[in-house]
Amino acid sequence: MERYHLTTKDPITDQSGAVLLYAVPRQSWEVKHEQIEYDELLGEGAMSAVYRGTFRDDGREKEVAVKVHKGRSSGRETVEEICREARIIRRLEHPNVIRLYGIAISKEPVILLMELLKDGSLDALLVTKGSTLSIREKLYFCLDIASGLEFLHHNGVIHRDISARNCLVEDMCVKISDFHLSREIRKQNEKYRMKRSEQNLPIRWLAPETIKSAIYTTKSDVFSYGVLLWEVFTNGAEPYCGMTVAEVIINVKEGYRIPSPDAMPRRLQALQRNCFQTEPSKRWSMTQIRQKVEMICLEFQN
Repeated sequence: MERYHLTTKDPITDQSGAVLLYAVPRQSWEVKHEQIEYDELLGEGAMSAVYRGTFRDDGREKEVAVKVHKGRSSGRETVEEICREARIIRRLEHPNVIRLYGIAISKEPVILLMELLKDGSLDALLVTKGSTLSIREKLYFCLDIASGLEFLHHNGVIHRDISARNCLVEDMCVKISDFHLSREIRKQNEKYRMKRSEQNLPIRWLAPETIKSAIYTTKSDVFSYGVLLWEVFTNGAEPYCGMTVAEVIINVKEGYRIPSPDAMPRRLQALQRNCFQTEPSKRWSMTQIRQKVEMICLEFQN
């Protein structure tokens, strides 16, 4: 039936007059919209909104985070982008990376079903509870994110949007989420050049080479991780606070880096300075960073 309508361009129904322009192969993790219910808004961005919801499958119910894409998402390019995000998350299984349960793509709106973490985003938690958290607890947040990002890089993924707002928390465990900007690479030093059409970029977290030349690598993720460290130890403050986006662009290009907060342990300050090296090759890998953060955590065990 699908092949018939795709070939002949006959309307799918006489009433609608709708014509099948192209077919997207069905994936094993596709679910039906009718299996999903959602209500409470958890967060919202330019391209999507995330709700608390329920997924029903074989008579069982699972509480999930429902990522609903805004506007018209039926264009081929948009559908492929959403499926690409789903494929990336689908193959990643790690304690510090969010899980994907399924995707509903047969009609509007396109929906991703994600693991629900009850304590919400890391940036919100830092704003509301950061002043009550110990240095040790904050260090373990940093270690969780380093472990997750190391795993992504080892599995050929550049995240491209590492920040506290894109990390989720449950029972003091942090998981990396939001892969809509992520790209797959074949080797660790491979570069991805940003398309001109890409908008709403996280300027305050971008590496200087990305701002200057639109280039992303695993080392640009490392730079963003350095900014995230600053967020953790300033209780979720906005990076480069007091500067406009235009001023951030100029200053980062010229070599300015946000200074380490006094609350950050000295050894972590040194690690952050390495993350902020202008030359990407001088920045440590996420494996080296994870190992060093582990050692710093041990110093604060008690």
